[in-house]
Amino acid sequence: MKNPLVLTIGDAILSSPGFIANAAKNLALIGSVLVLSSLLQPQEQALACPASLFAMELNPRLVGKRSEIRLFAFAENKTLADPIRVQVDPINQKGRLVFYDNKEPWQNYRLEDLDRIVLRPEFFGRKINIKKDRLPCKGPVVYELESKVETGQFAYITTCPSQAAFEFNQLVEFNTKQSYLESDVYKYFFNRENFMLFDRIELKLPSGTQTVAEKSELLIHSDVKNFFTMSFDSSDIESDLEKTRLGPVSDLAQLSFYLRILFFRIKMALTTDVAFYGDAGHIPMMVQLPVDATKYLNPGSGILYSWLLRGKASTSNIQIKMPMFDQKLVKKGVKTIKERGLTSCQGQFCNYSFDVDMEGKRLAMGFSINRDLVEKGFYPMYVDDVRRYNDSMDWDMDLGKKEKLVGIYFEVSGLKEGGHPWDFWLSLGSGTKTAQCPVPLIIRKVPGGVLK
Repeated sequence: MKNPLVLTIGDAILSSPGFIANAAKNLALIGSVLVLSSLLQPQEQALACPASLFAMELNPRLVGKRSEIRLFAFAENKTLADPIRVQVDPINQKGRLVFYDNKEPWQNYRLEDLDRIVLRPEFFGRKINIKKDRLPCKGPVVYELESKVETGQFAYITTCPSQAAFEFNQLVEFNTKQSYLESDVYKYFFNRENFMLFDRIELKLPSGTQTVAEKSELLIHSDVKNFFTMSFDSSDIESDLEKTRLGPVSDLAQLSFYLRILFFRIKMALTTDVAFYGDAGHIPMMVQLPVDATKYLNPGSGILYSWLLRGKASTSNIQIKMPMFDQKLVKKGVKTIKERGLTSCQGQFCNYSFDVDMEGKRLAMGFSINRDLVEKGFYPMYVDDVRRYNDSMDWDMDLGKKEKLVGIYFEVSGLKEGGHPWDFWLSLGSGTKTAQCPVPLIIRKVPGGVLK
C-alpha cells in the first residue's frame, strides 16, 4: 500500500489508500462547524430576549469576585431597589464558554475582562432618583443599564462583597435522563443521538400543552465539481452533550460532533456552546469550509435544516421574512440569488425569520447574518415542502411516509475557504411583543458618592 492519502478532521486522522481517502476528502468539502460567537448583533424577533455585556465594557471595571456581582431594579413607589437576576459566564481567549468541574469554586474567582454578564431586561424597573433612592448594597462603582428596546427601563449593577448572594429559582430546568429542557412556557426535547437537533418541541398554550414541532433533520449536500454528488444526513452526523451548567438566567451546554465516514466514527473540531432561556434559545453557528467552495462546489450545494410542524403550528398563519426557496434560481448560482437575500439587509447585518403564532404564543426562528455572507449567496431560504425538491435537488432524503416537512436552506457554493459565523435565535412560547435579540444596552456610570 503506497502513498496513502491522509485526511485530518479536527484532532482525528483518517489514513486510507486511493479512492476512500479521495471520497473522504470530498465529503469534507462542506461542513457545518458550530462555535461560540457571544451574543451577537441585535435582530428583530418576536420574543423576550436577554441582554449581555462583557466586564471589559465597564470602565472603570467592577472589582470583586464573580459571586459578588449584583443587579438591582426600582419598582414604582419604592425607594429601596430589589435584586434581580444576573448571571456571569466565564469566556476564554478563544471566545468559548468555560465549564468547570462541579467541585471547583469558579464563582469565587475574580471577575475577568472577558466574563460575559447576562441579564433579562423584562425585570428592569424605573430610573433611579439619586436624592431619594438607595441600593441594598453597593461597591466602589455603580453602573446604570438602560434598555434600548423598552423605553424607561433601567437596572443598576455593582459589587457587594459583604452581602450574601440572592437566590433565584431556575428559569430553565434540564432533565438529564429524558434529555429535555423545561420552562414555564415550553419543553424542548433533544434528539439523543444528535443534540443539535430536536425530537420535539411542546408549548404550554392557554388551551393546554401541545406539540408544535418534531423530528428535525440536518442535511449537508455537496455537489462537487468533476466528482459525484454526496450528502451527509442526520445519521452521519452525531453529537454528544459534553458539559452543562444551570444558572439563574439560562441553561448552558457544550456539544461536540462526530462524523461517520464508512466504518469510522471521527470526532471533528465541531463544537458549539448553546444557551436556553425562559422563552428563547441561542445557538451561535459557523460554516467552516476547508477549501474555496467557489472552486470545488457546484451551485445547489448547501445545508438544509428541516422539521415537521404539528398541532396548531401546522394550521396557524406562518409569517416568513426570508426569500422562498427557488430551485431554478439556486441552480443558476450566487449572482442570481444574492439580490433576493440583500433585500433583508440594513447596514452590516441582514435579518430573517420564520414565525408562527398560536394563541398568542410563538414558535419562531431568527437568523442574523453578515452582509458579506449574503453577498456570497449565503442566507436562509424557506422550503415550504421538502418532498417537492428531494429528487430534483438530489437530496436523497429518506422521507418515507412522513408528513409535510418544512425547512431552511443555505447555499454555500459561493463561500471562500475559512470560517463564516452567523447567529440563530429560537423563540419558544414567548408573547407577540417584538423585541431585539440580544437586547442592546446603554451603559452609564452613576456619579460616585451619591448612592447610600
